[in-house]
Amino acid sequence: MDAEGNYRSDEPGRVTFEFEHIRAVDLVDFHPQSVVDVLKVERCERGFLMSIEAAFGLQGTIEAEGVAVRFQQQEPSI
Repeated sequence: MDAEGNYRSDEPGRVTFEFEHIRAVDLVDFHPQSVVDVLKVERCERGFLMSIEAAFGLQGTIEAEGVAVRFQQQEPSI
């Protein structure tokens, strides 16, 4: 975590989001090669709000009562 509370890593890995009691989903522009530019998870009045801003493809929001975030490091592929 950096001083602003953001997690940053230069290592390859898989991030998994697990939502509890999803309240709203507003996702558009599904594409098999979507490129996420900004992904935020913030507290909101009814729990948590994930916002996805795309450079290309998938974007939108998911609102849920709870969210767990897991990071699993992977070996780089050459």
